[in-house]
Amino acid sequence: MKTRAKVLVAEGCPSTRSRLCDALCGAGLLPLQAGEASEVLRRAREEAPDLVLLDLGLDAGGDLVRVLKASRDADEFLPLVCLSRGSDERLGALRRGADECLERGVDDELLIARLESLLRIKRSHDRLLARERELERLSVTDPLTGLYNRRLFEERLREEFVRSQRFGDPLSLIMVDLDHFKRVNDRHGHLAGDEVLRGAAAILRNCVREIDIVTRYGGEEFALLLIEASAKEAAVISNRLRERIAGRAVGYSDAAGVTIEIPVTVSIGVADLREGDSAQSLLERADSALYAAKAGGRNLVKVAGNG
Repeated sequence: MKTRAKVLVAEGCPSTRSRLCDALCGAGLLPLQAGEASEVLRRAREEAPDLVLLDLGLDAGGDLVRVLKASRDADEFLPLVCLSRGSDERLGALRRGADECLERGVDDELLIARLESLLRIKRSHDRLLARERELERLSVTDPLTGLYNRRLFEERLREEFVRSQRFGDPLSLIMVDLDHFKRVNDRHGHLAGDEVLRGAAAILRNCVREIDIVTRYGGEEFALLLIEASAKEAAVISNRLRERIAGRAVGYSDAAGVTIEIPVTVSIGVADLREGDSAQSLLERADSALYAAKAGGRNLVKVAGNG
């Protein structure tokens, strides 16, 4: 069933508001009603209408049009049609951002035609915006694991480094490497390896906060940027990650339908931002700690500067 477009009817006169709502219903639209400026803003915020039909009599201060147009993200489109009492009022509304301005008492058929025209434009705009956002998401997402990719990580590392330097907040970086991952691919095939990567990614994502950045850094290596987290806090999280991954073998069904359990462990290097660090040196210290964990026998957590 086709979803009816929601039109917020912001009209101070109850009888006029009722007539407009009846006309909208007859055209297959879903009217939402508001009789005061404060109610207009509340319903626009809470119910996300597809279009607002505004009686300019409610915009006594001249700010309601601007506020409504600014109530959505800059790349979103909220059509705003105003009903005016004269040419001066109409011109003012258009200058403040209204998309259309018609005389009060305009013929219902003409009004509906203009609303439907703007709704068609909005639908086209929304489809294009959704496509652009999906392309942007894909450009920073690893397709196998659904984690952020290295491009996004490097961008956020620079941003968080600057923020940390400015405000003095802690910042920690965790580098994770799947132990002997090549053996998994060699023994069980790349599809099994993919399943191991997805399983590890899910654990990493679930063990940190929403504000933290979890990325597939490359191959079997992951990078986690912990916002406002000290090295001690990062070490606790790292040990939790290591234990959870080691404690859950990955199940995989091969081509013959035989289910195999693949044990997985990880080596982890941790570094926190120190005085004199750059974003690059923070990354290098975490990577050195990871190398120490691998050299120390793997399935270990090593913190940079802690031996």
